[in-house]
Amino acid sequence: MRQLIKCIIAFAMITNFIANANAITVQGHNTPSQPLTDRQKIESLLQSFMQYIETKDQEKMYALFLDGPVTWIAVNKDATQKERLKLNPLAPNYQRSDYQTWFQSVMQNSPKQEHFKNIEIVEDGHVASVSFDYSFWVNGKKGNWGKELWHLIKVMDDWKIVSVIFSKELEKIKPEPQEAIGGDFDQSQKVRAIAEDLLRVANLPGLSVAIRHKDQLVFAQGFGFADLEKRQPVTPQTQFRAASVSKAITATALAKMMQDGLIDIDAPIARYLPQFPQKEYPITARLLSGHIAGFPHYITGDRTENRYYPTVQDALSVFAHHQQIAPSGTKYHYSSHGTVLLSAMMEAASGIPYLSYVQQSVLNPLGLKRTEAEMLRHKAMPNMSRIYAKSGNNNVLVENPRELSAFWASAGWVTTPSDMVNMTRAFSNGYLSADTMRTMFTSQALQSGEKIQVGIGWRLSYDIHGRPVYEHAGVTQGARSVISYFPNEDLAISVMTNLEWVSSIEETAHMLAQAFLNKKHNPSVADGHYAIQGEMQFGGQDTPFTGKLNINQGSGTIQAMQYEWPVHHLHSNVYALVTHQGVYYLQIDSDQQKSLNARAIRYSSQLKEAAINTKPFLQFSKN
Repeated sequence: MRQLIKCIIAFAMITNFIANANAITVQGHNTPSQPLTDRQKIESLLQSFMQYIETKDQEKMYALFLDGPVTWIAVNKDATQKERLKLNPLAPNYQRSDYQTWFQSVMQNSPKQEHFKNIEIVEDGHVASVSFDYSFWVNGKKGNWGKELWHLIKVMDDWKIVSVIFSKELEKIKPEPQEAIGGDFDQSQKVRAIAEDLLRVANLPGLSVAIRHKDQLVFAQGFGFADLEKRQPVTPQTQFRAASVSKAITATALAKMMQDGLIDIDAPIARYLPQFPQKEYPITARLLSGHIAGFPHYITGDRTENRYYPTVQDALSVFAHHQQIAPSGTKYHYSSHGTVLLSAMMEAASGIPYLSYVQQSVLNPLGLKRTEAEMLRHKAMPNMSRIYAKSGNNNVLVENPRELSAFWASAGWVTTPSDMVNMTRAFSNGYLSADTMRTMFTSQALQSGEKIQVGIGWRLSYDIHGRPVYEHAGVTQGARSVISYFPNEDLAISVMTNLEWVSSIEETAHMLAQAFLNKKHNPSVADGHYAIQGEMQFGGQDTPFTGKLNINQGSGTIQAMQYEWPVHHLHSNVYALVTHQGVYYLQIDSDQQKSLNARAIRYSSQLKEAAINTKPFLQFSKN
């Protein structure tokens, strides 16, 4: 007990010391040459701690702790201690241990996870106090939860954990209330339930979802398998092919280059690439970033070779011979080749190889440790998901994935949803200036004046309720991905899978984000069992059908034609409809089971207004 008292006193002294030292709040405004801030290092340590529990990496876990005495004390919360006293009236309300003994239990066979919420960091560059709400999971089920306090010291520029004190309540004795994790428990449960259904209904091998709201990563979880053959599960640390989400990474690097005055996005291409074959119409970085430079996408005649392209300049040989397919500024024509050409201009303007510049200007300062150029054929990438293709109803391993070195800027990065949502911190933490942001997220226009809903690389759109959203999606061999950022709410969501999947990925991301965009909860208005009739767009026609709708406590299914799709209540009269092509907006209006009318809407990206009045692809009423 004396050790516990000493530890609590030590915590009070450290906290008081930090407060008197005018602890700083880091805004994350770094230049590419600046190292990570202390706060970013501590945040990275927290992420590593959670990662090593899942990967059972003993050596890396032990390296997070001080090489010396470390305090480790668990204090039982009331309900758990009451049960302990029934077995032993003299049982103390705390247990002392050490991190090695604890991690040995983690190393045992069953999968383990620990989730952190409501993280608070106070540091002065020498000592730090970190507090958060935690929950510990075994075999996908919550085992215990509580509050955790860490003390850290800086040793040779690295932060080390010197004490861990945590309260503990066993979930089976007293389930964790919503309030204990900032009211996000219910939202997380909804996202988890929808994602699990999506994995099953769409028959995906693996799926990963991450959501950031302001300074917190409020959701990050993997579903299914990164390796079907070895039954290796997807975790938040699993890397996926970014596909064309790579263009969002390139655009963010270009924005930093613009801000630092390294490139003039309206200068002719000859200023930066005088050796590039002259074309009929003007080409600039701005036009290329908006896909209005008249440059082709992948077409017959590309000189792609099945080899490694060591430089961006080398990759230009794939398409440099092509002519423009339209005068610049007259037509929106999506072009991955155009983005590769843009990266060559960036490389020439900065004097730094494209991959190195992105590493220095985006990945390092924003702490994106799991984003890198794909090198599957050239080095071990142990955190990378396997690549799958659809063959009938089966997911088949692609033994020899497509080489992507010719398309790094447009489709060649690998990353995690957590890294992608954290990249969008640059849009709200001051890393990119207000002027840069206005340029980046203002729609470019054709010569006719028509806005194309693309700024500098990012697509500008709206969700079903009219919220502005900046996003980019991608699809390539073994991947479907999206990053969506809601600027007014400072909320970002990324969804990735390891299958080339024909899907409405943007709508899927928007509907998953609904759980955190709408905090007000109310009971499901449509609980019950209904015979329904309506119409569904099927084979290009509106086809009548009769079916069933069954909802219990906000979750259920709809049976229509040959489909049985899960339904989950989100808020008010809004439900998520989970289909084999993604998650869609479903509105159900019901008057205490006397009447019922519903409609489901499918929409795309680059919208000029909300799609709420779009013709439904599914509508029905109570029969």
